[in-house]
Amino acid sequence: MNALTKLDARAPEPVSGLDRDALIARYRRFRAISAQHNRDVMRFIVDSFVLERAKRLGLRFGRRLAVGCEGESAALMDFVVHTAPPGRSRAIDRLAKVAPWPADSDERLVLEAMQGARFSIWRVERRHELAGCVVFDMLRQSEHWLMDEALEAHCTLGVTVGARLFECGGFAMTTGALAPVSEESLLEALGAALPETEDPDVLAQDPRLAATIYGAAIDRGELDGVAFSELGATPRW
Repeated sequence: MNALTKLDARAPEPVSGLDRDALIARYRRFRAISAQHNRDVMRFIVDSFVLERAKRLGLRFGRRLAVGCEGESAALMDFVVHTAPPGRSRAIDRLAKVAPWPADSDERLVLEAMQGARFSIWRVERRHELAGCVVFDMLRQSEHWLMDEALEAHCTLGVTVGARLFECGGFAMTTGALAPVSEESLLEALGAALPETEDPDVLAQDPRLAATIYGAAIDRGELDGVAFSELGATPRW
């Protein structure tokens, strides 16, 4: 797997030789590719699995989905694409097995990076000196450079969110879903997964962490306040 699949724990540094316009152009290209991968991966997902994941997030009513807004749909799709039952492969990994793109293509680079995406609790620390934001991984205790135009423009500094990030091109990007995290929901999420491990990487990969964070935000109706565009996700909390 490509070395860029793991989030770098070092402090964020500028990408050498790129100015703001060039960085945003790179981000937009990678974001467009990741959006296409998210569309392509749907052919590897069966309805019964979507319903099972929806039940865990509180988005199922009987045998039907009960998705009320774009933010809830994004959380569900993130959970469907990047998690799997024990012993089963994830949809994103099944896509990677058959994807036709060569190893040196941007499409392959982004896909491999998406395979290594990590869920965590992120606090928005400050705006990056060139573009995007610097976020603090509260599980791994490290800073990362997050490129997201909408978040940069609209998010309040200090806000804490649950999201899955992958690193590509020298900066991190979200897989598309964001959920606000209150102190109460954070304690609940950690309580659901911590009894079995204190390793932050193992904890972050535990589907119960994302399920609890997304589920709490859904229960409170807070994902109604997330708008999506080609620039990224805009929280209105």
